[in-house]
Amino acid sequence: MKSKDVECHLVMHTACMCGNFFLYFMGQHEGFLSGKKWDRATRIDKFWGEKSPEPLHLSIERHNLWQGAIGAAENSPHQNTWTVPWDEHVRWSYLMASKLRDNETVRTFTKLSVKPNLLHNVKHAMKENVIQQLIESVMPECVYLLGVSNPEHYDRFLARAEKLRPYDDPGLNDRFLFDNLLGQREHIPDLLKLVPKVETIDVGKILFDVDEQEYHTFCKHLKSPPLEHWREIIKEYTDKFFPIETQ
Repeated sequence: MKSKDVECHLVMHTACMCGNFFLYFMGQHEGFLSGKKWDRATRIDKFWGEKSPEPLHLSIERHNLWQGAIGAAENSPHQNTWTVPWDEHVRWSYLMASKLRDNETVRTFTKLSVKPNLLHNVKHAMKENVIQQLIESVMPECVYLLGVSNPEHYDRFLARAEKLRPYDDPGLNDRFLFDNLLGQREHIPDLLKLVPKVETIDVGKILFDVDEQEYHTFCKHLKSPPLEHWREIIKEYTDKFFPIETQ
């Protein structure tokens, strides 16, 4: 395996839009380095590290989190003061996965699903020149933006955001989520000046409608065949993190 031949499939997303799950999900597809996921019962942003009474999001493998850009997180104390070039990230990912006896994809992978480890919100990333920094190291095969079009789906993401970031201001999460998704859409022309391919994935359709057409479109961008058991993976995730409230 040569590091320069491993494709970068770059995910950019605002908080609370299930970015870690989709990085894990992408990794289950043919050609990708697969990984595991772990439930995480903590909150995010200014509430970073606070325990929650139930799992609210996922931790994923380090190979999905690329420290490819210098900059500071917008709503937490974390920052990157140095970067890891793409070829080094690929080699490190290979070495770490090689230590796991049950990861057969380490011998065959040609793709990595990654996001910037801190600066993955498009609106913030553009201010910090994150994409410009990343493409100095590798040109992404595709930049995936996680979006939502259905108002009912939006409300479910917002309800999750209220748990992850329990601000005293009852409208603050709504303003953050709406503004960041709007900024993401508005920056698509700017992104296309930097990278050859940008695709918005309607994650509400995949998670809540289990929409086969949206999923198959996603797979075309991944250049991987659909998974036979993709619905089961989605259901396992939504049953735990987006349960239907009963009266």
